[in-house]
Amino acid sequence: MKSLKKNFVIEWKGPYYCIEDIKEEDFQNSFYLISGLQKSQRGESRVQYCGISYLRSVFSRLHDKKHKHEKVKRDKQFWIGQFSNSRLNTKENIELAEHLIIYYCGTELNEKKTKTIPKEPISIINRWKKPSGEFWRRRQYPVQQHINSVILYDGESFWYAEKFNKL
Repeated sequence: MKSLKKNFVIEWKGPYYCIEDIKEEDFQNSFYLISGLQKSQRGESRVQYCGISYLRSVFSRLHDKKHKHEKVKRDKQFWIGQFSNSRLNTKENIELAEHLIIYYCGTELNEKKTKTIPKEPISIINRWKKPSGEFWRRRQYPVQQHINSVILYDGESFWYAEKFNKL
């Protein structure tokens, strides 16, 4: 087992139901998740895509031509995440964390990073906020239920913890 030197807390904010709702949020150097169902899919909504927005806002990134969010047709939700410690907002760290999330979730619309494991050990703690900034008391949305509170890759195996329990 390798030493675990990359430990991150991502604070996710959402859900947002349309891109225009994100316009006022100043999220650069961040992550975004898109959940819902594609045209022919049935069942429960799921994480379809994870992306990063490094030098631009998520809002402008989602306006790129032929962005993958256009393939999500029903129950579409957007979640935006940032490292809780802004000093960690380097392109290398953001891409490493994105890689773990994509690999862990098996997002259907991501073409890269779904079949290869992250290049180094990493752990992520996920925290969920409402658009107002207040923390969710319960994990009630599918995105919150499918991405565990703790995801860890130790260089050999993947580990997770379902949720944090308040003492």
